[in-house]
Amino acid sequence: MKKLHKLLMTTTAIVSIFVWNIHSTPVAAKQKSYKCESYKTINGQWRYRISPELQGSFGKAPNSPSLMSCFIPVSNKKCRYNHNTGDGWLECGKCKKSPSDPFNFCLGEGYGEIIEVPNGSRYRAFMTETSIVLD
Repeated sequence: MKKLHKLLMTTTAIVSIFVWNIHSTPVAAKQKSYKCESYKTINGQWRYRISPELQGSFGKAPNSPSLMSCFIPVSNKKCRYNHNTGDGWLECGKCKKSPSDPFNFCLGEGYGEIIEVPNGSRYRAFMTETSIVLD
């Protein structure tokens, strides 16, 4: 009977440690993916938004001369974007330069670039159809 009791106690301890390890393993934060979208209102005007909704983000005014359409607040999260230009995912605010271009033109200039509005708030700017990942 003592041997059975010791065996049960040992088994219980091992199972408890195993279960505790499973539940205490840290889980990596999930990356959040967004997209700068355009849509047409009932009265025929084009509007812009970040989808899914991101608190503090906004689309440009309909008659704004800016080429950038969507703005997301700057945070301490890493930011990457993909605008389907064939360059793949790039770091926000950086651009890929073509080695064959003698003028060293910046192909992705402006994507994820930080802008500051008059009230001091800072945003990253994107064009329509750009996918953005924050992690």
